[in-house]
Amino acid sequence: SAGPLRLPVLPAARHVAVCRLIEVGSNKPTRQGKASSSSAYNLRSRNRLRHADLAHFSGDSLFDEIGRVACSADCLPRKELFETWEAAQRIVGTFGKNLDANVTIVDVAAGHGLLAIVLLILAPKCKAALCVDTHRPPSSYQLVETFSKNWPHLPAKLRYVEGSLTEVQAHPQSLLVSVHACGTLTDKLIQVALSGQAPLAVVPCCYPLYKTDTASLEQWIDAETAVDVLRVADLKRNDYTTVLELLPQEVTPKNRMIMAYYRHWKRTLNGLRDSHPDNSNAWPKRDLPDSPWKHVSG
Repeated sequence: SAGPLRLPVLPAARHVAVCRLIEVGSNKPTRQGKASSSSAYNLRSRNRLRHADLAHFSGDSLFDEIGRVACSADCLPRKELFETWEAAQRIVGTFGKNLDANVTIVDVAAGHGLLAIVLLILAPKCKAALCVDTHRPPSSYQLVETFSKNWPHLPAKLRYVEGSLTEVQAHPQSLLVSVHACGTLTDKLIQVALSGQAPLAVVPCCYPLYKTDTASLEQWIDAETAVDVLRVADLKRNDYTTVLELLPQEVTPKNRMIMAYYRHWKRTLNGLRDSHPDNSNAWPKRDLPDSPWKHVSG
């Protein structure tokens, strides 16, 4: 496997006009089904989705179908489904036209790998999805096997690698994604993306203010917002276009979402499509490991 990636040290962002950092994307996600907001059904619950939850996913939408499959898997926390769906919708709304056979999704701190699964359902033309985490939950096998019954293309495209984010080889053809990238993981994810001019989508979480520079912006805004403002400033300073979103509060209180891509990213992808129509040079350059879910498709 690849050795540790030497990450660039970015200068601290200071004296930045906050109002110039906020760019809300014009490409709003198309909702393919909406989560129930009934106060009797807590969308933030960590309880496992089970057969008893099926009544909350009785509609004909794609989200309801995904919800029913998650219930039948009997291994997924309820909040994870709703957070992942909201994030995935926004990712597709921002990057959708470019999520084709040239692009590999890299789900960082993947856990069960649900974000990668849902993105492959919403954008089935993607080359592959690589889940990266220091430990793969055994229930991830069960989740993918259950989802593969409804979406049989999943086993051929999903891979799971136990390892560090610093081993990821960022490239314009890799979309780095993470829901609730805790603490400084968000900063490391941004730096890995910058090192390869890769696009990214991240929902930050758990702000370690004792070791994070806020540039004294907490005099004007709360400290956690200041941290994310400086993160956007880093992306801006490195010629990235940023798209900022908010997930619904009823789904998660840590609901800020940062999406960004290098200024010439779309032009780079178009050039790769023209010069390598067979997609032979798609990221990662080394072969993906064999799918651990091949047994699902026989």
